[in-house]
Amino acid sequence: MKNVIYATLVFLLLVGCSNDDKTVQKNSIIGNWKAEASISSDGAHTYVNPIEDGQTIIFRNDNTFKILNSSLECTSGIYTITENSQQNFNMDIISFVCDNGNLIKYAFTFEERKLLLSFIASDGSTGCDEICAERYVKLPD
Repeated sequence: MKNVIYATLVFLLLVGCSNDDKTVQKNSIIGNWKAEASISSDGAHTYVNPIEDGQTIIFRNDNTFKILNSSLECTSGIYTITENSQQNFNMDIISFVCDNGNLIKYAFTFEERKLLLSFIASDGSTGCDEICAERYVKLPD
């Protein structure tokens, strides 16, 4: 009887862990993300404007990043993530420390398996009254 209970507990633990792993992978920032749209709002309406040939941001496991097809001076460096920042609407913050020494911050979240990045100015604001963000789609590995 003990063996049946033990086997059942092991099975339930394995099944429970595999679902957690899938959730983490689903919203992982690791990978290649291509800008597909800019999103803004005036409070009454939300505007989604497609981006053609948008930049691609590559987030690696070793906390390095690379930005392709960008007009920014910052194209590579390291990133850190601060979870649940109270300063920016309890959103996670990603900080880019660029190879040229610049620091760039974005509030980010995932929506329908897409990454939303909102630039954070040096005073901590996003510079928008409502929403302003770029939406990125994850590219296949």
